[in-house]
Amino acid sequence: MNLDEVIKHISDFVNHYKNELYNLTQNESKALELAGTIAVCEHYKYLGYSIEIVNPDKAKNVFCVKTSTRGFPWNFSHIKILKENINYEIHTNLSVKSCHDDGVYCVDIGIIKEDSILKDEKKWKCVENSNLLSFGEVKKLVIYPMLLAQFIGIVHEIRPEYLAMEIKPEGIFEPVLISLGNFSGNSTTIVKAYEKRKIKLFIAQDFDIRLANYRGKNVQTPFYGNDF
Repeated sequence: MNLDEVIKHISDFVNHYKNELYNLTQNESKALELAGTIAVCEHYKYLGYSIEIVNPDKAKNVFCVKTSTRGFPWNFSHIKILKENINYEIHTNLSVKSCHDDGVYCVDIGIIKEDSILKDEKKWKCVENSNLLSFGEVKKLVIYPMLLAQFIGIVHEIRPEYLAMEIKPEGIFEPVLISLGNFSGNSTTIVKAYEKRKIKLFIAQDFDIRLANYRGKNVQTPFYGNDF
């Protein structure tokens, strides 16, 4: 067997189709982000909220998904969640301000107070931190210790109160890490210790299995297995 020839063939194939391969992985990530957003909406429906789709003014009949940091949020669709006098909005790939400084971070799923977005192209930079209620991050990875540490770091920068919280605010979805992978290494040990450390986060491992259980009506929400 000529291993050099095999390696060269693989290299030529990857180089020739690198754009298609890149787009495939990107589309999978975008689809997973959208699935995570829909799952958050389904969880709010489980909690008794109603859901309203709001499409941009330029495309009233089209659901426009924001798939990157680029673009103004009002040019894309978002979702309102309503219950009595509570009105929240769910946006995808939303830029939000740090809790500590003028840093700006983009979250995959952002849950914000209603009408928090200033529709001004000259002044728009991000959602003010005080208007961010919670958020979600979506990954196509197994849940390993350093991924948990990274997620904790994001929480620290934009919603640090969830890292030392006695009781979670009623009706607000705690920050969630959504992953297609399972727990690896000592990740389970780390997550189990969150409660004792008063860390209020949700780690949604095996998200495809969660969705299958939800679609099969075996559970009432994709985010089962934690005290929501």
